[in-house]
Amino acid sequence: MSASREKKARQEILSQEGYVDPKAERLAKEAAENRRSKVLYSCVAVVFVIVAALLIVMKTGILTRSATAVTVDGVKYTPGQVDYYYYNALNNIRNSSYYSYMGIDDSTPIASQSLSEMAKMLLGVDSEEEMTWHDYLLSTAKDNLSTTVTLANAAKAEGMTLSDENQQELEDTMASLKEYAASNGYSSSAYLKLVFGENMTMNIFKDSVTTSMLAQQYQQRYVDSLTFTDEELESAYAEERLEFDVADYETLYFNGTAPSTTDADGNTVAATEEAQAAAAEAAKTAYDEALARLESGEVLEHIAPDYEDIANYNHVESGAYTGTDVTKWVFEESHEDGDYTGIASGASWYLVVFHSCGRPEYNTVNVRHILTLTGDDADAAKATAEANLAEWKAGEATAESFAAMAEERSEDTGSAANGGLISGVAQDNTYVQSFQDWCFEDGRAVGDTGIVESSYGYHVMYLDSFGEPYWKQAVTADLQNHRYNEWIEQLTADVVVEDGTGIKYVGA
Repeated sequence: MSASREKKARQEILSQEGYVDPKAERLAKEAAENRRSKVLYSCVAVVFVIVAALLIVMKTGILTRSATAVTVDGVKYTPGQVDYYYYNALNNIRNSSYYSYMGIDDSTPIASQSLSEMAKMLLGVDSEEEMTWHDYLLSTAKDNLSTTVTLANAAKAEGMTLSDENQQELEDTMASLKEYAASNGYSSSAYLKLVFGENMTMNIFKDSVTTSMLAQQYQQRYVDSLTFTDEELESAYAEERLEFDVADYETLYFNGTAPSTTDADGNTVAATEEAQAAAAEAAKTAYDEALARLESGEVLEHIAPDYEDIANYNHVESGAYTGTDVTKWVFEESHEDGDYTGIASGASWYLVVFHSCGRPEYNTVNVRHILTLTGDDADAAKATAEANLAEWKAGEATAESFAAMAEERSEDTGSAANGGLISGVAQDNTYVQSFQDWCFEDGRAVGDTGIVESSYGYHVMYLDSFGEPYWKQAVTADLQNHRYNEWIEQLTADVVVEDGTGIKYVGA
């Protein structure tokens, strides 16, 4: 399992009116990006999980597995083939770092629930109409199926077949399926039905994975062909500066909204007008006092503890532009470090102190690692990591010898085949925190080694090289995404997708 798969734990989004939580800012920005364009790499990945009974209920009765659920340009696809994409989408949501924000009631079958407004935002659903989770998953499944088979067919037309690496990954996937099933007391066939629905078979699963891998290989070749000059990157950055800049600023939010209460029967009782007026007055009084102290030269961080009962303090060190009144002021181009302002938000108030704003100029890191999974014996995993590092140091101690050891011994299957290399590591919390902290520790130099512990196990680290500035990486990815979307739209523009009589069996 790759270190990049573990996100930092998200803070619960606060519900106070007008409060700008830095995590909520990130969610809002990512949702906006999803609304602007399709997701790069639309083919979904296989997820093996033991799911709760409420997620997928083993169905009874005989389903017509040979029925036509969907046709794509006249080619028929069965319920099981559509289910592959349906349940992949569902399982990916269940395993998402944002799952707790989706508003899903785990005590109720998901197919009978509607998407919350937060779920719509996170998933980039523009529709204001009510949509059930089944409708969303079915729509997603049909989109992913049609896109995937279109890409795979284009690849075949150009004579492309699975690379040796992808062929090995396919074999590893099938082996992993067998291992997961056996370790949880299932046959491979029964386990597939648990995870992907009653319509799934071994043949459908293997064919679907193969098609998805070929489509991913084809689209990756196209994306890798998209390169841009420095002038093009500078121009793209200048046109969309707010999309790439980050800011360092502090906020002290004075909540002027009176909370609701609960009566003896557990019913919610809204605050009275008198209570609301009192809360607004208290917030304004506290805000005025804090502003006066800020004007006299005190530091906001030192002021904040005196108002813990009515105010929330945040220091946002790398915040994105979200279009709120706070970020509109912060991202103006005329501020200097220490500038401050007050912003009204309904009955509430913000004190905002600016520190810096601009594009991230730091260089990304290309690092190799050899992961030893903890398993049931953390001490043994640590000892193995230490022995690997000692053996490498006693040998040639080169990047090449480290890569060879990673290919042979790393348990991160995602990077082992590439000599343990993970490219473009950034300070964006994509990677395990201890892993990222090591990469960006002050004084870090090419050739540095070390051992990092994470929730996965122990990583023997080797800093291979420094990459391009992060802003260039971000702008390049954005340009690639736009070009990719245009390419996909051209490929799929005339594709005709129609429901068949078997569509009622999908996700049923």
